[in-house]
Amino acid sequence: MRATYRAAVYVIPKRGDEILLFRRFNTGFGDGQYSFPAGHVEEGESVTATAIREALEEASIGLGVDDLHFAHILHRHSEDGLVYFDFFFVVERWQGEPKVMEPHRCDGMAWTPWQDLPANTLPYIRFVIEKIFTQTALFSEHGWTPAQSTHGTDHQPE
Repeated sequence: MRATYRAAVYVIPKRGDEILLFRRFNTGFGDGQYSFPAGHVEEGESVTATAIREALEEASIGLGVDDLHFAHILHRHSEDGLVYFDFFFVVERWQGEPKVMEPHRCDGMAWTPWQDLPANTLPYIRFVIEKIFTQTALFSEHGWTPAQSTHGTDHQPE
């Protein structure tokens, strides 16, 4: 059986040592926890186009492709059993003033030092922030068991 994967894109607004987090609300996933402007890649859409679209839709910030600095790919096995390839971009310049554009899905935002994230930051977001700002690794995995990471779910050594 061929596996089905999802792709999501995250935009990390950065100002000095601070990053801009948005608190999820009424979404059915991670409510009450902090993340970034993000969304699924839609059919026929590139990863960079998704980043630009989501930044504008969720945070009212205008971006161009040259504003996006690729930071990380996370191969994530989510708690609901779905498998994601998450693309993270850091942005340090944009047009407009960041604000919550979807108050029915986000009930607040906060600039915070990346070294001092709120306790209610989504665990995989916290994991990725550490990877991005303290290591040089561009790829990591999250949510997989050691056996899945070593051998895959259906592939055992002979």
